[in-house]
Amino acid sequence: KDTKCSNMNQLKKKNEEQLQIRQIMELDSMLALSESSNASVSTDLSAALASTSCVTRSNERKHKSRSYQKSTTTMKE
Repeated sequence: KDTKCSNMNQLKKKNEEQLQIRQIMELDSMLALSESSNASVSTDLSAALASTSCVTRSNERKHKSRSYQKSTTTMKE
């Protein structure tokens, strides 16, 4: 059971990391576009940056919450 949970957590973490990498790549391509056509892309870029940082903070909170739940469950046993 512990191995299964560990594997699931590793997969979730890997998926979160891949999502962040994709978001960074999208931002990089948006930056490249904004250098060639400055005006309209900057608004989209700001929104994308805000969205990415929210996702990152949310993922960190979920991870901390899971870690806390694991530690309290372990203590009870």
